Amino acid sequence: MISTRILLLLAALALACIAVINGEVQSDCNKVTSTSFPPQGAQPTLASVLGERCKKYNSTTEELDGTWIGYNTKNPQNCKVCCARKDDKGNLHYTLMAAPANFPCGKHKKCLNGVCK
Repeated sequence: MISTRILLLLAALALACIAVINGEVQSDCNKVTSTSFPPQGAQPTLASVLGERCKKYNSTTEELDGTWIGYNTKNPQNCKVCCARKDDKGNLHYTLMAAPANFPCGKHKKCLNGVCK
């Protein structure tokens, strides 16, 4: 029979492997996982380039360390971008920001000054 200590150890290990999601995921955003973030030194992708914009946008009052990605919302016509940050402890943090100019928001449409045209 497995001892209580071993069961508690296994339970603690399982909990340690689960990333904590701080705050609610914005209703317009899909959840991401730790594997959604590119490894250090990876080739730039749209998500990582948007992530740099997210970092600048969200770090206006304090430096928010970690790895950032940006990705399209569930409703791109609202001209918003979902931002996700993975901190050094593996916790995930979510915010929204305005989509950059000319960001695609529908078939043959782009965001201009926060409006999908």
